[in-house]
Amino acid sequence: LSVDQSARQADEEQRATALSNVAALALDRGNLAEAEQKARSAVDKLNKAGLQDSRVIGLVLANLAAISHKQRNDDEALRLYSQATEAILKSDGATSGEYVHLLSEIGVFDFDRGDYREAREKDLQALDLIGRTSVSNNRQKAIVENNLGLVLSATADFGEANRLLTEAVALLQADDAEPGIA
Repeated sequence: LSVDQSARQADEEQRATALSNVAALALDRGNLAEAEQKARSAVDKLNKAGLQDSRVIGLVLANLAAISHKQRNDDEALRLYSQATEAILKSDGATSGEYVHLLSEIGVFDFDRGDYREAREKDLQALDLIGRTSVSNNRQKAIVENNLGLVLSATADFGEANRLLTEAVALLQADDAEPGIA
């Protein structure tokens, strides 16, 4: 019975991961209704399987936070980003690629709300983790540098902003990324 339950949980976690990925794609395409429906279905699967503390729940909550952010529901986005952070830190720790990505998302959220100090802090934290671990790739580093460059530009630190934005473009070109990725 124990093995059977573990297998069912693993299956449900894989299904929830797939739903979360579809939600992220729908979010990227701007289809917020589909993104929210898929993300909520993923949460339901995880809850039914007793997987509320899995790494996947953090990723799904981050998707829901991003949806709330796009819907301009800042209080809900802040609550969901906090829950996502807690879930990812609990399951993967502070050195995972998922945590770096989440820090970057929260930095964008803070930037959009005009909280440049917090946005700068999140981006610097993400860059520090990228520099200290092997969880990053050029694309991820370029995205964080681009975000930080925008924050610094908004705070009139144009020299450092220009340096970071130039480096972000070079990293994306080296990674053969699509032009609009950052």
